Amino acid sequence: MLKNPKVVLIYPKFLIQEGPSFNIPLSVLHLGSYIEKQGYEVVILDGNVDRKYFDLFKKTTKDALAVGISAMTDQISEARRIALFLKKDLGIKAPLVFGGVHATLFPEQTTFDPLVDFTVIGEGELSFLDLLKYLQKKKKLEEISGVGSKINNKFLYNPRFIRFDFKDMPLINYRLLNPRLLKEFPDYYIAMITSRGCPHRCAFCINTVIKENTRWRAWQSERVIKEISNIVENFHVNKIFFWDENFFVNKKRVEEILTGLEKENLKIKWFANARTDYFKSDFLNLSFLKRLKANGCEKFGIGAESGSQHMLDIYNKGTTPLDMINSASLCHQVKIIPTYSFMIGAPGETKKDMEKTIQIIGKIYTACPKARILGPQLFRPYPGSELYQKCLEAGWSEPKTLLEWEEVVEKEFMETSPFKSPWMKHPKLINIIWFYSSLLVLSPVMLIRLFIEYTKIYKKSFIYQVFGLGGVLGMSALGKIRYKLHFYDYPFEVNLFKKFRSILSS
Repeated sequence: MLKNPKVVLIYPKFLIQEGPSFNIPLSVLHLGSYIEKQGYEVVILDGNVDRKYFDLFKKTTKDALAVGISAMTDQISEARRIALFLKKDLGIKAPLVFGGVHATLFPEQTTFDPLVDFTVIGEGELSFLDLLKYLQKKKKLEEISGVGSKINNKFLYNPRFIRFDFKDMPLINYRLLNPRLLKEFPDYYIAMITSRGCPHRCAFCINTVIKENTRWRAWQSERVIKEISNIVENFHVNKIFFWDENFFVNKKRVEEILTGLEKENLKIKWFANARTDYFKSDFLNLSFLKRLKANGCEKFGIGAESGSQHMLDIYNKGTTPLDMINSASLCHQVKIIPTYSFMIGAPGETKKDMEKTIQIIGKIYTACPKARILGPQLFRPYPGSELYQKCLEAGWSEPKTLLEWEEVVEKEFMETSPFKSPWMKHPKLINIIWFYSSLLVLSPVMLIRLFIEYTKIYKKSFIYQVFGLGGVLGMSALGKIRYKLHFYDYPFEVNLFKKFRSILSS
C-alpha cells in the first residue's frame, strides 16, 4: 500500500516570547487540516511550543514532498535560520516554501532569497495544493496560481482569481498539533476562527492589503456549533477564544450560534473581537449582551486605537471616543470584561492626540473598573496600507531583501524605540507612553490586583512576585511624575527594562 506524500509545515518561534509557551499556530493548522483532507500526510512543528524542534527536522523532513514555513515579519529571523539549517546542514532535497503574511506582502523579495524555492502568496489552501500537484508532476508550473517562483533570475507568478471558499474547510484536526499541547488544552482558552476577513477599511490594517481579506467570509452557525462540539467532546475544552477579525459582523449568525449553544447544551466560556460602534440599540444592546453573558461570553477584544477623533478619522476607523465609553458602560452593566487596544505614533498624530488617548483610558476605567487595556503600543506600518505610504513619504526606508528584513526586525524588536521612526513628531513622549502604557492611569490597588493575577497565571516564583510588584509600583509612580512634569529625558528605566527583556528572551 502506497503511503500518502508527506508535507512538513513549520511555524517558527517568535523573536520575543513572553508568557507561557502555549500556542496554537492557526495558519498552519488550517492549512494542514485542508491538505490532509486532500490525501497528504501532514506534520506540524511549532517552535513556540517545542523549543527543541530543530532536533526533529532531520527525521521529519527526510522523505518530505515539500517543507512549508509560515512566517509573519517578526518571525523572519527564525524562519531564515530554519531554512539555512535545512538547506546547508541537513541538505534536504524537498523544496522550501515560504508562506504567511510576510511572503504575501513581499512576494518577490521573499522568492529571490537564496534559501527560498517557492512562495505562497495570500491564502494557502488552494495555492499550496496546486504547488504540491506540480511537485508530483500532476501539473505544469505555468498552470498553478498564487505561487511565486524564480526561473532564469525572473520572478514567475500567476495571480489566483478564485477565492478559497471558507465553507469548504474540513473539521480542524487538532491532533496535528504537538501532543504536549493537546494535554494542556483544558487549561487554556483555545483559539478558533469561524470567519475570515473584515468588511471595514481601517487605514492601518493588513486586511486592506491582503486581497482575500477585503471580503468577510464565515462558517454558517451549524458548522460553528459542530466545531465547538468537536473540541469540547474530544479535547475536554470549555474555554474558547473566537479569533475572528470581527466575530460580530452578522448579528443573525451570532444569534443562531447562541441558539445552537442552548440547543446542544454546550456550556463554554468564550470571548471574541467586536467594534465599539456595534454597542448600539439595534445590535449589542443591553438585552442582547445579557443573552451573550448567559451563554458564556466573558470578554470582548476591542480595537479602540485612539482617544482622539482626529486620529480615528486618520485611521478611517468609523468610530468615536463616545462609542468607547458607551461600550465600557454596557459591558460593566452585564459584567462582561472588555479589553481595549490602543496605539500611538502614527503619521499625523500630535501631542494633544496622545494626551487624549491617555485621558480616554482613564474614562474607560471609570465606566468599567474591570476593563483591561492593551498598550498604547507603537504603531507599526503594514506595507501596502494607506498609512504605510505616509511613513515612506516621511523618509522611512523599507528593507530590500529578506536578509535585510531579518536584520531590521532583530534590531527593532530587541531595541524598540520610536526615536528612529521619521514620521513621529514627539518621540520622547511616545517612548514614555509606550513604555508605561496603562501604568499611567491605573490605581495602585488595580496594579497590585492585576500583577498578582499575572503571577498566578504564569506561575511566577515568590521572589519574582515580591521584587516584581515593587518594580511595577515604583515604575508606575515614576511614570506619572514624568507625565505630570512633561519630563521625558534620560529614560534610564526604559533602557534597563529593554536589557532585562532581551536577557529573558535569549
